[in-house]
Amino acid sequence: MDLIMARKLKLVTTHISQYLAKRFPKGSGASHKIPPHANRESLPAPLYIAFLQGEALLRLKFFAYLQERSISDPNSLVLLWQQLITDKKYIQQIVEASGLLNYFIFGQGLAPDTSQYKEQCFTAYCILIFDASEAGNNNLVIGLTKGLVVHFMPALYPEQPKVTDSKLLKNQIAKQLALKWGLRPEIKESFITNEGRVSFSLVCKLRRRPPVTLITLEGNRLKPTRLKAYQALLEGLGNNTLKIELPPALLEKK
Repeated sequence: MDLIMARKLKLVTTHISQYLAKRFPKGSGASHKIPPHANRESLPAPLYIAFLQGEALLRLKFFAYLQERSISDPNSLVLLWQQLITDKKYIQQIVEASGLLNYFIFGQGLAPDTSQYKEQCFTAYCILIFDASEAGNNNLVIGLTKGLVVHFMPALYPEQPKVTDSKLLKNQIAKQLALKWGLRPEIKESFITNEGRVSFSLVCKLRRRPPVTLITLEGNRLKPTRLKAYQALLEGLGNNTLKIELPPALLEKK
Protein backbone atom coordinates (compact mmCIF):
# COMPACT_ATOMS: atom_id res chain seq x y z
CA MET A 1 0.00 0.00 0.00
CA ASP A 2 1.49 3.40 -0.93
CA LEU A 3 1.82 6.34 1.46
CA ILE A 4 -1.20 8.24 0.13
CA MET A 5 -3.52 5.24 0.48
CA ALA A 6 -2.16 4.56 3.96
CA ARG A 7 -2.94 8.12 5.02
CA LYS A 8 -6.46 7.92 3.63
CA LEU A 9 -7.06 4.63 5.43
CA LYS A 10 -5.78 6.22 8.64
CA LEU A 11 -8.58 8.79 8.40
CA VAL A 12 -11.16 5.99 8.24
CA THR A 13 -9.68 3.91 11.05
CA THR A 14 -9.17 6.95 13.29
CA HIS A 15 -12.83 7.86 12.85
CA ILE A 16 -13.79 4.34 13.92
CA SER A 17 -11.46 4.43 16.94
CA GLN A 18 -12.83 7.78 18.10
CA TYR A 19 -16.40 6.59 17.70
CA LEU A 20 -15.76 3.41 19.66
CA ALA A 21 -13.95 5.23 22.49
CA LYS A 22 -16.87 7.62 22.89
CA ARG A 23 -19.61 5.04 22.34
CA PHE A 24 -18.15 2.37 24.62
CA PRO A 25 -15.97 3.92 27.35
CA LYS A 26 -13.96 1.61 29.54
CA GLY A 27 -16.00 -0.28 32.08
CA SER A 28 -19.22 -0.10 30.07
CA GLY A 29 -19.32 -3.86 29.38
CA ALA A 30 -19.13 -3.31 25.64
CA SER A 31 -17.36 -6.55 24.73
CA HIS A 32 -19.45 -9.31 23.19
CA LYS A 33 -18.51 -12.89 22.54
CA ILE A 34 -18.46 -13.97 18.90
CA PRO A 35 -18.26 -17.75 18.42
CA PRO A 36 -15.03 -19.03 16.79
CA HIS A 37 -16.86 -20.18 13.66
CA ALA A 38 -18.99 -18.71 10.88
CA ASN A 39 -22.36 -19.84 12.25
CA ARG A 40 -23.72 -16.42 13.13
CA GLU A 41 -27.12 -17.84 14.07
CA SER A 42 -25.55 -18.86 17.37
CA LEU A 43 -24.95 -15.22 18.29
CA PRO A 44 -27.18 -13.63 20.92
CA ALA A 45 -30.33 -12.44 19.12
CA PRO A 46 -29.58 -8.68 19.46
CA LEU A 47 -26.12 -9.12 17.94
CA TYR A 48 -27.35 -11.39 15.17
CA ILE A 49 -30.06 -8.91 14.18
CA ALA A 50 -27.53 -6.08 14.35
CA PHE A 51 -25.26 -8.05 11.99
CA LEU A 52 -28.07 -8.73 9.51
CA GLN A 53 -29.12 -5.09 9.36
CA GLY A 54 -25.53 -3.86 9.15
CA GLU A 55 -24.82 -6.26 6.29
CA ALA A 56 -27.98 -5.06 4.53
CA LEU A 57 -26.76 -1.45 4.77
CA LEU A 58 -23.39 -2.48 3.38
CA ARG A 59 -25.00 -4.21 0.40
CA LEU A 60 -27.36 -1.33 -0.41
CA LYS A 61 -24.76 1.41 -0.18
CA PHE A 62 -22.10 -0.66 -1.97
CA PHE A 63 -24.23 -1.11 -5.09
CA ALA A 64 -25.69 2.40 -4.89
CA TYR A 65 -22.19 3.85 -5.13
CA LEU A 66 -21.26 1.66 -8.10
CA GLN A 67 -24.47 2.83 -9.77
CA GLU A 68 -23.28 6.41 -9.22
CA ARG A 69 -20.09 5.44 -11.04
CA SER A 70 -22.19 4.08 -13.93
CA ILE A 71 -21.01 0.53 -13.21
CA SER A 72 -24.17 -1.50 -13.71
CA ASP A 73 -23.12 -4.61 -15.66
CA PRO A 74 -24.01 -7.65 -13.48
CA ASN A 75 -20.72 -9.43 -14.22
CA SER A 76 -18.72 -6.38 -13.15
CA LEU A 77 -20.83 -5.96 -10.01
CA VAL A 78 -20.34 -9.59 -9.01
CA LEU A 79 -16.57 -9.34 -9.56
CA LEU A 80 -16.25 -6.16 -7.48
CA TRP A 81 -18.38 -7.61 -4.68
CA GLN A 82 -16.20 -10.72 -4.59
CA GLN A 83 -12.95 -8.74 -4.61
CA LEU A 84 -13.93 -6.08 -2.08
CA ILE A 85 -16.39 -7.86 0.23
CA THR A 86 -16.43 -11.64 -0.17
CA ASP A 87 -12.64 -11.88 0.04
CA LYS A 88 -12.76 -9.90 3.33
CA LYS A 89 -9.06 -9.03 3.37
CA TYR A 90 -9.76 -5.31 3.08
CA ILE A 91 -12.39 -5.41 5.80
CA GLN A 92 -10.01 -7.40 8.00
CA GLN A 93 -7.40 -4.69 7.46
CA ILE A 94 -9.78 -1.94 8.62
CA VAL A 95 -11.01 -3.95 11.60
CA GLU A 96 -7.50 -4.65 12.84
CA ALA A 97 -6.14 -1.14 12.23
CA SER A 98 -9.09 0.56 13.97
CA GLY A 99 -8.96 -1.50 17.16
CA LEU A 100 -12.48 -2.83 16.64
CA LEU A 101 -11.30 -6.26 17.79
CA ASN A 102 -10.80 -4.86 21.29
CA TYR A 103 -14.56 -4.49 21.66
CA PHE A 104 -15.33 -8.16 21.03
CA ILE A 105 -14.19 -11.40 22.64
CA PHE A 106 -13.18 -13.55 19.70
CA GLY A 107 -12.50 -17.27 19.72
CA GLN A 108 -9.04 -18.08 20.96
CA GLY A 109 -6.25 -19.45 18.77
CA LEU A 110 -7.61 -18.41 15.37
CA ALA A 111 -4.88 -17.43 12.90
CA PRO A 112 -5.52 -14.20 10.94
CA ASP A 113 -5.32 -16.06 7.63
CA THR A 114 -8.15 -18.48 8.46
CA SER A 115 -11.64 -18.12 7.04
CA GLN A 116 -13.16 -18.33 10.54
CA TYR A 117 -11.14 -15.33 11.72
CA LYS A 118 -12.05 -13.31 8.62
CA GLU A 119 -15.73 -14.14 9.12
CA GLN A 120 -15.52 -12.84 12.69
CA CYS A 121 -13.96 -9.61 11.42
CA PHE A 122 -16.80 -9.28 8.93
CA THR A 123 -19.39 -9.92 11.66
CA ALA A 124 -17.90 -7.21 13.89
CA TYR A 125 -17.66 -4.83 10.92
CA CYS A 126 -21.34 -5.20 10.02
CA ILE A 127 -22.42 -4.84 13.66
CA LEU A 128 -20.45 -1.58 13.77
CA ILE A 129 -22.24 -0.31 10.64
CA PHE A 130 -25.61 -0.95 12.25
CA ASP A 131 -24.54 0.55 15.58
CA ALA A 132 -23.29 3.73 13.87
CA SER A 133 -26.55 3.95 11.93
CA GLU A 134 -28.61 3.61 15.11
CA ALA A 135 -26.46 6.26 16.80
CA GLY A 136 -27.12 8.65 13.91
CA ASN A 137 -23.47 8.80 12.84
CA ASN A 138 -24.11 8.92 9.10
CA ASN A 139 -20.54 9.99 8.30
CA LEU A 140 -19.19 6.79 9.81
CA VAL A 141 -21.82 4.68 8.03
CA ILE A 142 -20.78 6.23 4.70
CA GLY A 143 -17.11 5.68 5.55
CA LEU A 144 -17.71 1.99 6.30
CA THR A 145 -19.75 1.36 3.15
CA LYS A 146 -19.13 3.78 0.28
CA GLY A 147 -15.75 4.73 1.75
CA LEU A 148 -14.65 1.11 1.64
CA VAL A 149 -15.19 1.04 -2.12
CA VAL A 150 -13.73 4.49 -2.74
CA HIS A 151 -10.56 3.60 -0.86
CA PHE A 152 -9.84 0.09 -2.10
CA MET A 153 -11.26 -0.07 -5.65
CA PRO A 154 -8.27 1.83 -7.12
CA ALA A 155 -6.05 -0.94 -5.74
CA LEU A 156 -7.89 -3.38 -8.01
CA TYR A 157 -7.40 -1.18 -11.08
CA PRO A 158 -4.18 0.75 -10.44
CA GLU A 159 -3.57 3.84 -12.54
CA GLN A 160 -1.31 3.11 -15.44
CA PRO A 161 1.55 5.41 -16.39
CA LYS A 162 0.77 7.67 -19.33
CA VAL A 163 1.77 6.13 -22.61
CA THR A 164 1.81 7.39 -26.18
CA ASP A 165 1.37 4.11 -28.05
CA SER A 166 -2.10 4.19 -29.64
CA LYS A 167 -2.58 0.44 -29.36
CA LEU A 168 -2.04 0.53 -25.58
CA LEU A 169 -4.23 3.62 -25.19
CA LYS A 170 -7.04 1.99 -27.15
CA ASN A 171 -6.74 -1.10 -24.97
CA GLN A 172 -7.03 0.97 -21.76
CA ILE A 173 -10.11 2.78 -23.08
CA ALA A 174 -11.73 -0.49 -24.14
CA LYS A 175 -11.11 -1.95 -20.67
CA GLN A 176 -12.69 1.06 -18.96
CA LEU A 177 -15.80 0.85 -21.13
CA ALA A 178 -16.01 -2.93 -20.78
CA LEU A 179 -16.08 -2.52 -16.99
CA LYS A 180 -19.03 -0.13 -17.25
CA TRP A 181 -20.96 -1.89 -20.01
CA GLY A 182 -20.02 -5.56 -19.77
CA LEU A 183 -19.21 -5.42 -23.50
CA ARG A 184 -15.78 -4.72 -24.93
CA PRO A 185 -15.86 -2.21 -27.80
CA GLU A 186 -13.45 -1.62 -30.64
CA ILE A 187 -11.86 1.85 -30.58
CA LYS A 188 -11.37 3.66 -33.89
CA GLU A 189 -9.79 6.99 -34.85
CA SER A 190 -11.24 9.65 -37.12
CA PHE A 191 -9.88 13.07 -38.10
CA ILE A 192 -10.57 15.93 -40.50
CA THR A 193 -8.13 18.66 -41.54
CA ASN A 194 -9.31 22.06 -42.70
CA GLU A 195 -7.30 25.26 -43.23
CA GLY A 196 -4.41 24.23 -41.01
CA ARG A 197 -6.64 22.88 -38.22
CA VAL A 198 -7.36 19.28 -37.31
CA SER A 199 -10.46 17.80 -35.68
CA PHE A 200 -9.67 14.44 -34.09
CA SER A 201 -12.26 11.98 -32.75
CA LEU A 202 -12.25 8.63 -31.01
CA VAL A 203 -15.17 6.37 -31.86
CA CYS A 204 -16.24 3.10 -30.26
CA LYS A 205 -17.87 0.33 -32.22
CA LEU A 206 -19.89 -2.57 -30.87
CA ARG A 207 -21.47 -5.41 -32.78
CA ARG A 208 -25.12 -4.74 -33.71
CA ARG A 209 -25.05 -1.31 -32.07
CA PRO A 210 -24.54 2.14 -33.62
CA PRO A 211 -21.06 3.69 -33.31
CA VAL A 212 -20.56 6.31 -30.57
CA THR A 213 -18.21 9.28 -30.73
CA LEU A 214 -16.40 9.25 -27.39
CA ILE A 215 -14.49 12.52 -27.70
CA THR A 216 -13.58 15.17 -30.29
CA LEU A 217 -10.75 17.66 -29.92
CA GLU A 218 -9.43 20.35 -32.25
CA GLY A 219 -5.84 21.52 -32.60
CA ASN A 220 -3.16 22.83 -34.89
CA ARG A 221 -1.34 19.53 -35.39
CA LEU A 222 -2.58 15.97 -35.54
CA LYS A 223 -0.05 14.20 -33.29
CA PRO A 224 -0.41 16.33 -30.11
CA THR A 225 -4.18 16.68 -30.60
CA ARG A 226 -4.47 12.93 -30.98
CA LEU A 227 -2.54 12.26 -27.75
CA LYS A 228 -4.55 14.87 -25.81
CA ALA A 229 -7.78 13.23 -26.94
CA TYR A 230 -6.68 9.82 -25.69
CA GLN A 231 -5.49 11.15 -22.35
CA ALA A 232 -8.55 13.36 -21.80
CA LEU A 233 -10.87 10.44 -22.56
CA LEU A 234 -9.02 8.10 -20.18
CA GLU A 235 -9.06 10.71 -17.41
CA GLY A 236 -12.77 11.40 -17.90
CA LEU A 237 -13.62 7.70 -17.79
CA GLY A 238 -11.37 7.13 -14.78
CA ASN A 239 -12.80 9.87 -12.56
CA ASN A 240 -16.35 9.46 -13.88
CA THR A 241 -16.63 13.05 -15.15
CA LEU A 242 -17.32 11.74 -18.63
CA LYS A 243 -20.42 9.57 -18.73
CA ILE A 244 -20.99 7.65 -21.94
CA GLU A 245 -24.12 5.54 -22.25
CA LEU A 246 -24.14 2.13 -23.89
CA PRO A 247 -25.73 2.60 -27.33
CA PRO A 248 -29.02 0.71 -27.80
CA ALA A 249 -29.02 -2.50 -29.80
CA LEU A 250 -30.08 -2.17 -33.41
CA LEU A 251 -33.31 -3.85 -34.42
CA GLU A 252 -32.80 -6.86 -36.61
CA LYS A 253 -34.10 -6.54 -40.15
CA LYS A 254 -37.02 -8.83 -40.89
